[in-house]
Amino acid sequence: MSEKGGPSDRLRDSGREGRPTGDGTAVDSDAAVSTEDLLRMLADRRRRHVLRYLSTTHAAAVSDLVNHVQTVIDRSTVDAESVAIDLVHVQLPALADSDLVEYNRRSKTVRYCRHPGVERYLAETREEDY
Repeated sequence: MSEKGGPSDRLRDSGREGRPTGDGTAVDSDAAVSTEDLLRMLADRRRRHVLRYLSTTHAAAVSDLVNHVQTVIDRSTVDAESVAIDLVHVQLPALADSDLVEYNRRSKTVRYCRHPGVERYLAETREEDY
């Protein structure tokens, strides 16, 4: 396979798919996400909060994620519309390109894809740490 572009192109073309879990609420992702991609995804504060929220709810409406992110980080500095624009156009597509979430733009829902690196990070940190 020739390299078409950045890491997200390689992931999209890799042919790997998440597998439904036993309870049908989340999807397991295999470990094909590179360490570099994983660290890049965890480097953004809003993405960390989205992943933590989804790790407990397994799936959520975009509006719920916007409310959560605005409440825990941006309450006094940024309006909900700005948070929504950033999540919808930047953060959620980036997480989806890295196969850490499934983002359905039509239904405006996001489903968490379990990943060992994310799980380790979440287990070792608290929301207050970031």
